[in-house]
Amino acid sequence: GQQHLAAAADPATPVAAEVAPENSDADLSINELVVIPAGEPQLGEAGYDENPLRVAYLSGFRINRTEVTAGAYAACVASQGCPPYSAPVTFRIYREPQMEAVMAWMASHCNYGHPDRRRHPMNCVTRDEAAAYCAAQGQRLPTQEEWEYAGRGLDGRDHPWGDERATTGDFSNGSDQALKRNRDALGLDTTRWYAAYDDGFPGTAPVGSFRRDASPFGVLDLGGNVSEWTSTFQGELVLLRDSEDRRGHPVVAGTDWMSGRGFLVSMIAMPAESVYPWSGFRCAADIDP
Repeated sequence: GQQHLAAAADPATPVAAEVAPENSDADLSINELVVIPAGEPQLGEAGYDENPLRVAYLSGFRINRTEVTAGAYAACVASQGCPPYSAPVTFRIYREPQMEAVMAWMASHCNYGHPDRRRHPMNCVTRDEAAAYCAAQGQRLPTQEEWEYAGRGLDGRDHPWGDERATTGDFSNGSDQALKRNRDALGLDTTRWYAAYDDGFPGTAPVGSFRRDASPFGVLDLGGNVSEWTSTFQGELVLLRDSEDRRGHPVVAGTDWMSGRGFLVSMIAMPAESVYPWSGFRCAADIDP
């Protein structure tokens, strides 16, 4: 996850969105595609090399209202539309004094196969696994610029809800006191920074749990929960398009439950085979001519 952590504030209780309960994994596969009109949004941020300030010229497209859920992914595997999935037990992380305990903790936050987390986002997936799921739906991963535009709209806001920083736990699912308690209870290193508020979730939350985490287009969860794979590669927006051998790793957009406060300009590059419990995805599609 990224190291952009939230400002201190008062505790609050998250307000669940009005999402109808689902009865099966197949039901969870129904993820509305929101139409995003063509536009010329201001994207990026001045002085931010990973995502420099610019005006983009984007055609209209469609994007999932929420992140793809673990239940929807399981339905894809069950129908053989997606390859068999095995949850990871090791992760690519910096060496820590408690490596085994940290990896076990990370594995416990992978949502696939947990019946009580079927409505949580599918996480712990590689870029290729995410892209394969989208392809099975006749869709694709969004580009970095599409993802950011879907969250920021045409007014260039910092967060889905506006320019105001999250000050209570009902804005989005980020690094907070619930996460700190979870790590404290396991004796894990807690020298990292946490927001002073409590969003109610020590890990992922069911998709659509935060009404305030809604973009101007009504796209949900772009301000937290999991960061998301895109189809863009690092450097692709500034390098010559035919210089494919010079591209970096795929770009992961947004912030997440492990470290984030909803900044929509946040972009990092990760090896395509990376899997983390704080990273997931949603799908996009062109608008039919």
